[in-house]
Amino acid sequence: MKKILAAATLAAAVALPSVALADLESFLRSVDARAKSDIRSFNSQLAAQFGVPVPNVEAIMKSVPRPADAFMVLHVSQTTHQDPERVLKSYHANKGKGWGVVAQRMGIRPGSPEFHALKNGQLAFTGEPHGRRGKHGDGDDDRDHDRGDRGDHGDRGPGMGRGRGH
Repeated sequence: MKKILAAATLAAAVALPSVALADLESFLRSVDARAKSDIRSFNSQLAAQFGVPVPNVEAIMKSVPRPADAFMVLHVSQTTHQDPERVLKSYHANKGKGWGVVAQRMGIRPGSPEFHALKNGQLAFTGEPHGRRGKHGDGDDDRDHDRGDRGDHGDRGPGMGRGRGH
């Protein structure tokens, strides 16, 4: 009985990363679709959400293969409080390894709420400045900020989540 339980647990653990990847990939596909419908509006919304000038967003867009990657560069930049250029360098250095590897290299700890949100695709493209709700009601707000459960570090800084310290 213990062997069956152990095998089932192992099988579930092996399957989970692919499920999480599918969720992130679904989110990224929806971001790409949104960009393709109106790229100028997309760039403006990225600029507004992440507080980056439109020309900087356009430069990032030119250096990545898909619009969703530009979103991720800016999301990781905001989450880690690092310049988008630094995230972009890490992205290019780790191309093909996935956004989880880039996030880890940029200081987002595996197991942290921020890392889980990223891997599960629990991100929000609101097109609104950080901290305001978007038209779909899926952005961060002050209540989420206070709980610290939406991927934002608040005043704690990167890697200072509410983990158990293992």
